[in-house]
Amino acid sequence: MRTVQHGDRVRVHYVKRWQDGSVAGSREPVELTVGADHPRLPGLRAELVGLAPGQATTLAVPAERAHGLPDPGRVRRWSRERFPAGSRLRPGKLVRVTNAQGRRRLVRVLEVTGKVVVVDANHRRAGQRLELEVQLIAICEPGAGAGAAAPRPGRAVAFDVDAASLASLREALPGWEVVAVHGTSAASLARGTPCGPADLLIVGARANATETLGLCRLLAARTTPPAGAEEEADEAPRPPAGAPLLVLVPPEQQTLVGAALEAGARSCLLLPIHPKQVASLLAHTRAGGRPGRHTLGLDRAEEADLWREDGGEA
Repeated sequence: MRTVQHGDRVRVHYVKRWQDGSVAGSREPVELTVGADHPRLPGLRAELVGLAPGQATTLAVPAERAHGLPDPGRVRRWSRERFPAGSRLRPGKLVRVTNAQGRRRLVRVLEVTGKVVVVDANHRRAGQRLELEVQLIAICEPGAGAGAAAPRPGRAVAFDVDAASLASLREALPGWEVVAVHGTSAASLARGTPCGPADLLIVGARANATETLGLCRLLAARTTPPAGAEEEADEAPRPPAGAPLLVLVPPEQQTLVGAALEAGARSCLLLPIHPKQVASLLAHTRAGGRPGRHTLGLDRAEEADLWREDGGEA
């Protein structure tokens, strides 16, 4: 029977047990390259070499190789204005925030005063040892594996998207069902206006920015698991429950990009859009990429510290 070699593409199931007793496991098989780092399986690398399908391995991953050791420099003092008005902040609460690069993740609230909120931007598992149990499901043979790994056709729902952009979406998503919905507002959606399940949501920015942002917030709230509801909500997207939200922005409304990302959009694209941009966004998302890539910064190199303070300190 063939066994795993370094560099093979394989599919696995896993269970992760952290030092604090928390447990998380895969719902569907995860595909990875043996020997390469994987965002959901820190420390695994080449540990599968020599296994045959059906076999499993368990390894202990020290904190520094799992999610790192706590960094005191990632405890930040932010202005209360950085958070939505009316949000109930309390010590210990996990809050989703957007950094200067448009990437969203959880931070833990440590202290709240009238004008200042102290947060811990370290990964919430920082400092914890990890026990990782991985079962090998299959080895993806060259050729056959390529077909098996191809993204499945999906369903996209486009709200108030212009005809040219719809054509680009259909070209970028061959085999997908692309549903165009017009005239939907946050209020009508809240009353139950149906749009059905979706693997991708697209919102065309309207002249009224308040309407656009309201629709974004409601769609994001419906597709993003609440903080703590899923062990790995901030580690990897889980379509369709975490269907990415894309906002199409006219050039004259570029200032809307930051607000749209804050409202829950995974990415923004400036009109006119190109099919390659949409395909690139979808591939980035399915590979576990973080939100926030948009045409205003597609070619900008990522900074070493994505959570460096952006001027919001009180």
